[in-house]
Amino acid sequence: MGYVRGIVRRVTVEVEYPDGTRKISDVAEPERLAWIAFHTDGLREVDRAGYDVSETDSTVNPTMALYRDDSTMAWGCTQKEC
Repeated sequence: MGYVRGIVRRVTVEVEYPDGTRKISDVAEPERLAWIAFHTDGLREVDRAGYDVSETDSTVNPTMALYRDDSTMAWGCTQKEC
């Protein structure tokens, strides 16, 4: 049968942006989440260019990168989208 463990059903993230705005968001399909990167060190090399988008407009910079169990990645919580 193999190793048995619980399944994550909900991941909720609260983000505070540089202007003080706070937003709460649920991660879609948390059971497929492999890892979350909050810093460029946690990103795959090919994804780093999309993480640091603008030094002057923080609203377009993603807060995190979400990696799925199939190695696909989605940006999470830019201020305009989250």
